[in-house]
Amino acid sequence: MTKDSAKGQVYSAGREVDEDGRAFLERRRGDRRQFRFIVSAEDGGELSDLRTTNSDLMQQMETDLVTKLDRIAVDHATPVDTC
Repeated sequence: MTKDSAKGQVYSAGREVDEDGRAFLERRRGDRRQFRFIVSAEDGGELSDLRTTNSDLMQQMETDLVTKLDRIAVDHATPVDTC
């Protein structure tokens, strides 16, 4: 769920339209080099755009690893009143 309580949408690098998560998983099936990360920003509720923050992090990972990453993401927010 997003900050405004909408259902989280799958997206990928450089794409404004939402990626089909099932297609991504099928494309990567059997890849032994698959990693899954959960990025939990301590001040995530205060960030204006989680997609930009996520994109910046992944771009830095690509730079550090000297490789292009095939990736998708979903932003999740916890409603403030349930914390």
